[in-house]
Amino acid sequence: MNLTHRDGMNLIEPDLALPAGIRFWSAGGSVLAADSSQVLSQSYDWSEEGAVALDKLARTLNTPSIVRMRQVHGNQVGRVDSGSLIEEEVDACLTQDTLSLGVLSADCLPLVACDNSGGFIGVAHAGWRGLAAGVVSNFINAFDASPEDLIVWIGPAISAQAFQVGWEVIQAFQGSPAFAFLDLRPYVKPDGRDETKAYLDLPGLALAQLKELGVEQASWCGVCTFNNVNQFSFRRDQTANRLLTGVTKTKA
Repeated sequence: MNLTHRDGMNLIEPDLALPAGIRFWSAGGSVLAADSSQVLSQSYDWSEEGAVALDKLARTLNTPSIVRMRQVHGNQVGRVDSGSLIEEEVDACLTQDTLSLGVLSADCLPLVACDNSGGFIGVAHAGWRGLAAGVVSNFINAFDASPEDLIVWIGPAISAQAFQVGWEVIQAFQGSPAFAFLDLRPYVKPDGRDETKAYLDLPGLALAQLKELGVEQASWCGVCTFNNVNQFSFRRDQTANRLLTGVTKTKA
């Protein structure tokens, strides 16, 4: 993983062999100003400030536009035409066009993907509700490529050590057809101090599901949003700020 500070922003890029013209990245969070005088926050939420930050990020990535989704913790997948904004409520999208797709997050899983030829790119948003509802399987199945031909990367997200949930969340996965194949026990750790709670490994669950779906090239960046003060975390701070994790296609 490469972490750089460019144009006053945190920019994370994975050390992955990607097709020509394809770039995975995650941007945003807090960064020290160039003169060390203050801590700056770069958020890509739907505010006017977020739109300005989005334009700046597009220039940094040398991409004509970055398409965001109106995410609703669901499992629907949309298609994007060049330069269009997704106004309908979806949590995953794909395109063949030359542009960037981004997923907003502040603890949830941001997934980005492409096929080995670089023809299709896509992103998905998976909080625990969307993950249990099958958004990842819907996302993978929407590609016009076999799962073995896909490369998937998960950006900054809350780690197993920080994601405490009630047992009703565990039960949602136990009753989910998308996880009927999986032994959940390695991804659930009961909270020894509170028998009504447990810790859930969302990145681990997503990677296990991807493997079962046939995706052989899948990884998580390993950056926990909750435990890293430079990342936005809703659970830690109840913030409206959002990271943006995405994929850029620059070749025709």
